[in-house]
This record gives sequence, structure tokens and C-alpha cells, in this order.
Amino acid sequence: MTPPSLPRPPPAPQYWLVIYPEGTRFDVGKVEAIEKSQSYAADRGLPKLSHVLSPRTRAFTEATQCLAKTCSAVYDVTVAYSRDFPHTGPRPRPPSMWDLMTGRFREVHVYLQRVPMDTLPSSAEEQESWLHRQFEAKDAMLEAFYHGAPLPGEAWSPKVSRWSTAGYALAYAVILRPFVTTREGLRILAAMWLGALAALPLSRLAHRSGAQAAPGR
Repeated sequence: MTPPSLPRPPPAPQYWLVIYPEGTRFDVGKVEAIEKSQSYAADRGLPKLSHVLSPRTRAFTEATQCLAKTCSAVYDVTVAYSRDFPHTGPRPRPPSMWDLMTGRFREVHVYLQRVPMDTLPSSAEEQESWLHRQFEAKDAMLEAFYHGAPLPGEAWSPKVSRWSTAGYALAYAVILRPFVTTREGLRILAAMWLGALAALPLSRLAHRSGAQAAPGR
């Protein structure tokens, strides 16, 4: 116990570090990215994955090596889209923001696995192999899900009513009101949209360059 006369030590920092090992989300429309990922796996003797991309392991192993003594666990999250969403291939495409805003897409399934940090392998090489095994398990899980099987584990379905989002909608309306009701606000809003449209080709180029990079880098 710290004596009252001495300053108390600062609390340990609490934070979440989010890593997307795939580099980009799996999308049935991104044929080139899928083919490059599968080619990378084949060149290295890894299994061919059909519902996820082969993970880029360096960021994960660097993070786990540096945070092994400060983080308590790794949370492995797998997202599956509703089988009822209209699609023509073996699985539905990811919903767009328009799909979410217009109510065309209403259901998503999330599988969450907590892995205590002290159960992970200690070396970077073993952690890399562990991450590849996790993605193989994800792929098998999604394959079963899109053929009618439920995700494993205990199911929990949160209920979100329309009224529960009314406060957020009101806050957005208050924030946006100056932009849509004044001439200066409309000018600023138009400049923001034009800037976003001008940056779109650059973002596509950056995404394409990222997709061409080796998944393990």
C-alpha cells in the first residue's frame, strides 16, 4: 500500500490495438487481391483459403513480441455476413454504407475468441505459424457457415431499436444544420465533397499498391 505522504504511481495505461492481418477485407469482387493471396499461399506451401486472405504476419508478431508483458489477451474476431443478403456466388458480398443506411442489410454475425497472451507461442516464427492456423480455422468456419451451419460457441443477439439511435440522429442533425442551412456552410460542404472526390483516385491507387504487396510483408 502506498503511504498517504507519497505520490501514487500513475495507473497502468489501458488501450486496444487493432490489427487487420489481411491488409484489406475479403471481397468477392476483388478478384485480383484474392488471386494474389492464394498465389502467395501456394508459393509458400500454405493452404488455399476461400473466404479470407492469407494474413500479413509481421505487424502481428511485432506487436505480440513488444506487448507480451503489458497486454493480457488477443481477441480474434471473425465477421460473417447474413446468408439472406442477395448474392449470386458462394457467399454474399460485404455490405456497402448505402446498404446499411437504406436497411437492405440488417444482419451480421461475429465470432469472438479470447486467447490469453501467455498461451501464445513465444517466438515470432511460432507466432507466425499460429496466425496462419487461426486463419485456416476462420476459413473452415466461414465455409461451414455459408453452407448453413451456425457459428460455434454461445449465441448472443443484441436488440437495437430505432429509438435507441434517435439520440445519435439528433446529434448529427444539430452538427450538420449549419452546413445545410447557410450559404457559407454549403460552400464548405461542397469543398469537402470535391476534396473527397479528388482524393478518390489516389486512394484507389494506394489500395491497388497495397494489394500487390506480398501478404507476408
